[in-house]
Amino acid sequence: MRSFLAIALPLLASVALATPALADAYSWQLRQSPESVVVAYEVPDTDDQPLAFFCTPDSKAFSINYLPGVDRIRKGWQGVVSFSSEGGQVDVTMQAVEDELNGPSLEAKPDFDPDWSAVLGKGRTLKIGFLGKSEKIKLTGASRGAAALAKACSR
Repeated sequence: MRSFLAIALPLLASVALATPALADAYSWQLRQSPESVVVAYEVPDTDDQPLAFFCTPDSKAFSINYLPGVDRIRKGWQGVVSFSSEGGQVDVTMQAVEDELNGPSLEAKPDFDPDWSAVLGKGRTLKIGFLGKSEKIKLTGASRGAAALAKACSR
């Protein structure tokens, strides 16, 4: 039993110490081309992208993809998701869809709301809420992406 504890305790301690570092790995990224603007909260150079905003400037098509976690939604769910910060609030009707790689995600294709500029660009913390629960994401570095979305998608 002692040898198990001697091995397990250091392993558990290393996992506990790694968790905050994983949270710090996420950042806001902006990718622009003449065909699209993507603003994503992600771990750079990975497929780990829990929140992304997409715009096609020519058509002004705007979409949102949010991965809240497998335990929070079921395929077919539809409802209002609130995105808020110190800069304002935007409520969006989103629908759960199944993604073969990531499991269920929430998607929406609303018209671009100019309030996104304030929500993403003027706050310190983005709060995403639905079904009585919420998640908070730091907005450090998001303002440049918010401005790019507004320029590309505003009508």
